[in-house]
Amino acid sequence: MDTRTFTDHDEIVAAFFAKLRSFPLPKGVELELPPRCAREAEARYVEYVPGEKLVGEIVVPERYANPLGQVQGGFLCAMFDNLMAPLCYAAAGPTTSIDISTSFVRPVTVGEKISIDARIRRVGRRAVHMTAEAFNKDGQLVATSTSNLIQMA
Repeated sequence: MDTRTFTDHDEIVAAFFAKLRSFPLPKGVELELPPRCAREAEARYVEYVPGEKLVGEIVVPERYANPLGQVQGGFLCAMFDNLMAPLCYAAAGPTTSIDISTSFVRPVTVGEKISIDARIRRVGRRAVHMTAEAFNKDGQLVATSTSNLIQMA
């Protein structure tokens, strides 16, 4: 396993592509990294340790706001999924989420930059358990997430 730590967004994308190309894709599917949904959130990858973790940063766009000007929880959950899923796929091959749970600790306001640290905690014979934490610019925990993914092969 590659134990190098990548810290440049473009380098991380290239490393992911190199790994993901080794897995079979359904006919007609083309890889996009970051995935469209992560690009929509303007996520930037800032650290990647193959098989272990992926860290991304997102500045919360206004279009994700609830009526109080804070990020709506479903969007934060999607941001977690946008980091955990590609990390899992690169480590364990084609996978799909079977559950995701998110707990909110403190509000995140529009325009605030958050950092999400996604980690693989356990790879079993068919399932992968992952966790992620989101932090604000002051390093305060704003939310946590867990997810289980199942290998599709």
